[in-house]
Amino acid sequence: MKTRVLVTGASGFLGSYIVKELQNRNFIPRAIVRDHSYIAPHLKSNCEIFKGHITDAEFLKKAMQGCDFVIHSAAHTRQDLSLSQYQKINVEATSLLARIAQEQKIERFLFVSTANCFTSGTLKNPGNESKGFMPWLKQSGYAYSKHLAEQELNQLFKTYNFPLVTVAPTFLIGPFHGKLSSGKLIQYIDKNRLLFYPSGGKSFVDVKYAAEACVNALEKGEIGESYLLAGKNMTYRSFFKLVAKKSGKKKIFIPIPEFILNGIGRFGFLLNRYLRLKVSFTYTNMKLLGLDNYFSNQKAKNHLELKSTDINHVVERYLHFHS
Repeated sequence: MKTRVLVTGASGFLGSYIVKELQNRNFIPRAIVRDHSYIAPHLKSNCEIFKGHITDAEFLKKAMQGCDFVIHSAAHTRQDLSLSQYQKINVEATSLLARIAQEQKIERFLFVSTANCFTSGTLKNPGNESKGFMPWLKQSGYAYSKHLAEQELNQLFKTYNFPLVTVAPTFLIGPFHGKLSSGKLIQYIDKNRLLFYPSGGKSFVDVKYAAEACVNALEKGEIGESYLLAGKNMTYRSFFKLVAKKSGKKKIFIPIPEFILNGIGRFGFLLNRYLRLKVSFTYTNMKLLGLDNYFSNQKAKNHLELKSTDINHVVERYLHFHS
């Protein structure tokens, strides 16, 4: 009898790759999608589609019936929402889903968090799972809401031995049919001649490899543990130059000093506070751009068989797919 896996956020960037990986391994993915979501072709075959909302308890109970595992990748990821807006989906719906999973005796509940629930490090000494949330990121509604969700799930694990495994991807890159993905960064580099880049850097991980690690975690992940799904640690300057080289177009690179990033962030703060405008260039987001935001993937490599991201290959894949 084949194993059923409930996947939330199945029409999203990582979620769609997770569904593909489950199909490749002969699982039966059961995809939760919103009524108005784009449904990719691969979701229409060898996949059970449940249309509804993850805040609806009765809907979730129906969707979860007969499933062995849950992979929860649905989340508000926009950068211009208030904490209260993130709270409903990223915290309350996650808690609801977990409680139903507990009632239905799900074998493993995989929670897709974010690397920013951990302390980042430098290129020489990247962050790992041993150091937790950075307090200043409480000003980031997205990161803080994910941290709060992790706290609730970890309490459920400690109290009831809830079968929780947490994965925390870094910056996902790869081809995608949908509109909202990290591909916006590659598009910016590819389509513009003048390129303004910040002083910091990120860990760029191939979304395909992250999805593989998520599926591996269903059986290989240790209950109660967290795994950073990190990839290639690079400065923005290095990443911009790599994408420009792969695109074959001449570019002019202009660094953005940290004090300018801070000024943009303060301006965004004032717009939000006094004019109630939703902006993504908040002070916290600008601080992140200037940060050495690097992470180690050693634990995920050892336990979840996470593959090393070939940054050249994944950028080439993206450019070819979107050309």
